[in-house]
Amino acid sequence: MIVSANNRVADDSYPYFISREYGTGDLAVEVLHQHPDAQVVGIDFTPEMLALAQEKAGAAAPGLTWVVADAMRLPFASGSFGGVVTGFALRNVTDIPTAFAEMARVTQPGGRVASLEIAKPRTPIFRRLFGFYFYRIVPLIGSLISGQRAAYTYL
Repeated sequence: MIVSANNRVADDSYPYFISREYGTGDLAVEVLHQHPDAQVVGIDFTPEMLALAQEKAGAAAPGLTWVVADAMRLPFASGSFGGVVTGFALRNVTDIPTAFAEMARVTQPGGRVASLEIAKPRTPIFRRLFGFYFYRIVPLIGSLISGQRAAYTYL
């Protein structure tokens, strides 16, 4: 799920990661899975969403630190993290360039910023095909595999 040019957010020489969560905690858990010795910080703007992420992560990621933070003004020193990951989060920020600038600011030189997003095509025919696939097919497949259609409808 975490991708970059070499399928890793950063190499093992950078042990700190920040994961912008928006409630799920999935990316923070995945970073910890890929880098078991890393120190991972999951952030979200709302304490309630962080509580859900922490509960969901549970025993799978006991070493995670959860911090209430604004993606537009991260409360960390410049160069604090070896990597920053975020997924389906840009729709929740008011200024995307500022959000990326903040992610870059807190990333160490040589580290990586990875953002998992989906954008709607601008061309009408592709927009319709995308809509059919993303809002009909993906929830159906997700429901068949996981039994949780709502999780795939939300995206």
